Amino acid sequence: MRRSDREVTDPKQIRDIIDHCTCCRLGFWDGQEVYILPLNFGYEEADGKRVFYFHSAKEGRKIDLIAKAPRVGFELDTNYKLNEAETACGHSARFQSVIGTGTVRFVTEEDERRSALCSLMRHNTGRADWAFPSERLNAVAVYRLDVETLSAKEHALAPSAAKQHRQPLAHVGPWLPVLLVGCFLQAKTRFTLPPAGTPPSASS
Repeated sequence: MRRSDREVTDPKQIRDIIDHCTCCRLGFWDGQEVYILPLNFGYEEADGKRVFYFHSAKEGRKIDLIAKAPRVGFELDTNYKLNEAETACGHSARFQSVIGTGTVRFVTEEDERRSALCSLMRHNTGRADWAFPSERLNAVAVYRLDVETLSAKEHALAPSAAKQHRQPLAHVGPWLPVLLVGCFLQAKTRFTLPPAGTPPSASS
């Protein structure tokens, strides 16, 4: 990764980023063009291996591509927020993202299919105690992405953006105490009451 200062390597932090994502995008190459597919997902870690689970209808372009070109790239991102600034080039973005590569294959064994769908439901609802009747289970395609490479990245408030946010006071510099004292003296002069017995002026 070019920006090593933004790289996330802690496995627990990577898991936290994935847990906060709602969509995993798979990128297939069909020999002529790239086909990108956004999917809901479930995610599991076991024995140092990372696995994403997906489901869909049993027919369609993605089903054909899984059979023909199972090697894919994938991407997830979350926590986006624009860091605003006074200038166009001062703007930046806060985000967390995960990218990687792996191989997709169909899940055919019934117990793993149920576990995969429970993983999907747990990720999206926070619950895993769901039942899947056999007729419903057999009505969908279930597939898994076995992760081979993965990198994670996080970007918060960029220094340039932080500098831009400070600019409204930066131009005051060393004159700030003088201006504050001047404002205080002006207010004191304006609101000081005249000595007792002094007749009011025409302007008052």
